[in-house]
Amino acid sequence: MVSSRIIRDPEYWKDPMRWELLQRLPPNYVIGKLPELLAARGAIPSCNYEVFALAAAPSTIFNMNVDSLASRYHRVHRVLEPHGRSHLPEVFEQIGWGAYTKAILDFPDLPPPTIPGLVLPGPEPAEVLGRAEYRIAATLLPNSRYVSIIGYSFGAMDDAHTYAFLKARIPQAHCAVVVVSLDPYEMMCRLSEELQSANIHAIQASWQYLSRAILMPGNCRKHHRAPGGPFCVPCVWYQYETLVDKGI
Repeated sequence: MVSSRIIRDPEYWKDPMRWELLQRLPPNYVIGKLPELLAARGAIPSCNYEVFALAAAPSTIFNMNVDSLASRYHRVHRVLEPHGRSHLPEVFEQIGWGAYTKAILDFPDLPPPTIPGLVLPGPEPAEVLGRAEYRIAATLLPNSRYVSIIGYSFGAMDDAHTYAFLKARIPQAHCAVVVVSLDPYEMMCRLSEELQSANIHAIQASWQYLSRAILMPGNCRKHHRAPGGPFCVPCVWYQYETLVDKGI
């Protein structure tokens, strides 16, 4: 299941030869390689997470990524990692992970190396709901006034257990639920209907660019008043469009 989720990327249909090679990869190799691919790269903090340092009050980050980057901000926010975390690149190197996974190409029946607690792409097991992260979130979420779902569609509902868990605990008296992604409207409409709430809002944007724009909005432009908060919304969107146009 994990192998089919990763290999069957529509992008590869454009290259039949590459498609054929990918189809011939041993499933155990794909499963073993994934933790390396999901690991954090580089020591520089990612803007995707660094932006949370601007929050005026401590929050809870229920981080479905497994790169451990959000944990760098644990002194500012409570960070929960319900799907576990991958190793750091240097750890993979120290334990010879790459050499073992490469050996699977020659011996496909070798069992793939695994990381305890790490949930790989594909339908999540119902057992995840018994993890401590979910028990903690179950006590915190009902008291939340604001909920943000950022760059995440619950794995095209592969993470149906997590979706049901979070949806059931969003308080009825919430101030707002904000969905941020390149295609947020389906999730917005779904939540609005299931929660029977008009306080579900969508922001159509790439979080990769939007987070960078929030961190470097630049000087306020003359056509609007200077902001009273930590950043200026019109300037952020101006910077966002500039970053998208440049593709950097």
